[in-house]
Amino acid sequence: MQALLNDIELDIQELKCLMEAVSRKPDSALREVAKRNIVQMRGRLDILLEQLDRGAIPENELPDRIINPMPEPVSAAAAEEEEIVVGNPEKDEEPVIVPEAPEMPEPEQLELPEVTVEPAQSAEVSMKIETNTASTPILAERIKTAGDLRRSISLNDSFRFSRELFGGSMEQMNHVLQQIGEMHSLDAALVFLSSKIKVEEENEAKVDLVELLKKYFI
Repeated sequence: MQALLNDIELDIQELKCLMEAVSRKPDSALREVAKRNIVQMRGRLDILLEQLDRGAIPENELPDRIINPMPEPVSAAAAEEEEIVVGNPEKDEEPVIVPEAPEMPEPEQLELPEVTVEPAQSAEVSMKIETNTASTPILAERIKTAGDLRRSISLNDSFRFSRELFGGSMEQMNHVLQQIGEMHSLDAALVFLSSKIKVEEENEAKVDLVELLKKYFI
């Protein structure tokens, strides 16, 4: 009989849990399980009723759980709701759910690849740069105006050159010097000068003017 009472007590607890689940979420499968539980518990109650008809059950044979019934267990869902709700439960306020702060991922460190320059390659590049620099004169030094050429000639030489080489015409001398100043090579300047003046090669004024042109173009 003690085992029968224990089974009935377990059936009652199981039925209470099933009814709570059905009330929260109506489901045909849960209702069928609850029905089977009720039929099973009714069969055991009928057996207990027959035993009572045959004779009274002494009080010492009843389990302590029937004499002193245990408090109803709190379902897991109700316990979770009590833990989640924050505030005064007596007020009709919506429960406040405190979310957990998400963990921020640590930023990844980007590794930059190391760039190495071979000594032979860098030396070759440096040699090419030096060669190009040495072989290519600065444009500002190559392009000189006729004014620079005329200013490089002193006043006394200007009168001497105009008198001995250009027949005393200062205007003609300045025009020739201006054209020579726009040239880019000494050879072109000497050929042009020879075409403009008709004097001997040993003429002292011509020799001095040629020396000035060499200093100007070199």
